[in-house]
Parts: sequence; structure tokens; C-alpha cells
Amino acid sequence: TLSSSHFAFAYLKLSNISPTESLLIRNGNKFQIMSYENGKIDLVNVEADFDVGDEKMVLVGSCNGLVGLGSKSGCLFIVWNPISGEFCKYLNSEIPDFTTVGCMVTWGFGYVSAIDDYKIVRICEKDFGEWIRVHVYSIRFDRLRRI
Repeated sequence: TLSSSHFAFAYLKLSNISPTESLLIRNGNKFQIMSYENGKIDLVNVEADFDVGDEKMVLVGSCNGLVGLGSKSGCLFIVWNPISGEFCKYLNSEIPDFTTVGCMVTWGFGYVSAIDDYKIVRICEKDFGEWIRVHVYSIRFDRLRRI
């Protein structure tokens, strides 16, 4: 699970690609890792075995070899290790699909080393600032809070 460091560090153990020499490429629902070493470029197809149904997903970012994907609706977030194939879905049915009320959803994903925790941030903005809702999810503590 992501609450342990094993999920993130599986990337480093399974990969002989330095993070500074690799790039994740997304084309639709297909992913590739491009690496550059000694003047040679390699492209490796990466399987994404998670089902997102009808959700439209966006690539949010990456951190320590993990990739964050967020739904445009604001209801689903996936943390994925493309090297090991492991992933975790975070779906909160209590939070409405903000796009149905005309909101723009923005995601953030990062790591807080001081407490060894990955954070998912979701910002929902209605009508250019009429109101803004910010939620932060702690993966380590499995807790969602509104700030």
C-alpha cells in the first residue's frame, strides 16, 4: 500500500533508469517511458491495468517515480507506479461531481518528506472565484479534509 514506503521505492528497486534520464509519455490511455542513455533513445510501452470507467483522466504529475492521474470530474484520483504496475485508486462518493455545477477542477500531487506522506490536493472553482473548495487527502493517514 502507499502508506508504506515500499510502493514508492519499488520504482527505484525495479528500475535501472535514473529519474533524470527518463520521461513518461501519455498519448490517450497509452503510456510509454522514454529513456536516454549513451546517445540512444529507448521507448518502452507501459501497461496501465486500472479501469476508470467513463472518467476522463488527466496527468497531474509525478513524484518519486509515482504518477498521479486525476479525473476531470474531481471524484477519482489514481496513484500509479508504472514500473511495478501497482496502483491505488482514491474515490470518494461523498464528494459530488463538481463539473455538474460548472466548476473547474485542478489537481496537485506531492510528497511531504517530514512526515513521509503523499498528498493529493483537489481545488474546485466555480465561476472564476464565486467560490473555491480545496480538499487535501493524506495517503498515509487515509484522511480527506477540506481547508
